[in-house]
Amino acid sequence: MRAKLLLICLLICALPAAALATPGLQVVDCMESQPGSHIWTFTFFACLGDFSANDLHIEMVDEGGVPLPGVEVMSCTVPDLPGYSCSVDDDTTVSYFFPTVGPYSCVPGLADQYLTVTMYTEYEPTMARETWTMDGVPIASFNTSFVCVPVATGSSSWGTVKSLY
Repeated sequence: MRAKLLLICLLICALPAAALATPGLQVVDCMESQPGSHIWTFTFFACLGDFSANDLHIEMVDEGGVPLPGVEVMSCTVPDLPGYSCSVDDDTTVSYFFPTVGPYSCVPGLADQYLTVTMYTEYEPTMARETWTMDGVPIASFNTSFVCVPVATGSSSWGTVKSLY
């Protein structure tokens, strides 16, 4: 029994992390610049499905796939890695460019390295259309839902925090 359990654990540990990743945007942080400002910065990485790509175009859409009204993409950033860049294409679309990555890989693919987009939005976006391309030729396009959960913070003593656990 222990031998089987050990074998299963070894196999799981040996799998590449990207093989376990879900295709689509994976939002790791979101933050409103000031409460009520409607200016949000989303920090994320994105994972491919069964295809290779070197460009990712993201457009904020509603549940019906229609471009979300009242959105203005303001800026984007990429990690300081060779071949990475981004551009704001229009009010609702941002593009990321990177060296070709293979199936089931993630962009940027390194721990603690993320993409960001800052936007003004009248409504909280919860869905994005991802269009993956290879040298500008569309390879795959799909909508991804995501959630931005605000984290409440407050001042507290260490003893109060410790008592919660």
